[in-house]
This record gives sequence, structure tokens and C-alpha cells, in this order.
Amino acid sequence: MVEELKILEHFASSDHNMIEFEFVLQTAVCDAVVYNLDFNKGDYEAIKAAMKDINWYEELYNKILLNVIRYSLASCPSSLMHTFQ
Repeated sequence: MVEELKILEHFASSDHNMIEFEFVLQTAVCDAVVYNLDFNKGDYEAIKAAMKDINWYEELYNKILLNVIRYSLASCPSSLMHTFQ
């Protein structure tokens, strides 16, 4: 990172010396994909219509219920686990 460190003469009339060094960095090339999204071109009416057609109760209820059951079972003492299996 720091190479070729040299201690030079005093700075002006100070008792502090100057230093000279090379600061060496290594860089890497990153092949990043950059997406430039233009949200003004979105068909928001079609998106709203598609979202409106989803039965959210049906989509989410079973997932939420399953997570509640899993959490409850994970919290149960091991002596009660045989009751739920």
C-alpha cells in the first residue's frame, strides 16, 4: 500500500521532517450490469388491473397460517412435540 518511503529534510524552520512516499492501490475490473429503468414507460393501469385480479386473501392466508404454525411448533417444548406429529 505504501512504498518508497523517504524521510526528507526539516520543513522550513520546524524540527519536523517531511516525508515522501508512493501510495500504491490495486484495482479490479468489475463487469457490472447497470440497468437504466424508465419508470415513465410503465403500463401502470395494466399493473393495477393485474394486482386487482389477485385473490390476496387466498394467496397470503395459507402462507401466514403455515408460518404461525411453524413458529408455534418451534417454540414448543420438545416434550409436547409428539402431540403435533
